Amino acid sequence: MPKTFLRKRQVAARYNVVTRTVDRWSEDGRLPAPIWRGRVPLWDLDLLEADDRAAATAARDAGQRQERAVSSTESITP
Repeated sequence: MPKTFLRKRQVAARYNVVTRTVDRWSEDGRLPAPIWRGRVPLWDLDLLEADDRAAATAARDAGQRQERAVSSTESITP
């Protein structure tokens, strides 16, 4: 099955942001680096989806850690 690549506008639409935000996110590592086809940056859809899954897992794990911390402090109160 051939790989699917997204142009900058498509990535922006996927995350509901402007294209300049896609540039910033790519520069600071919040998005995987694009593959350049001449002057056109292209993002591998598989890599974007993998990053989304990793971010969702990290957020869920952070929320669970915070819940455990809150519940442990609640049981200590006199």
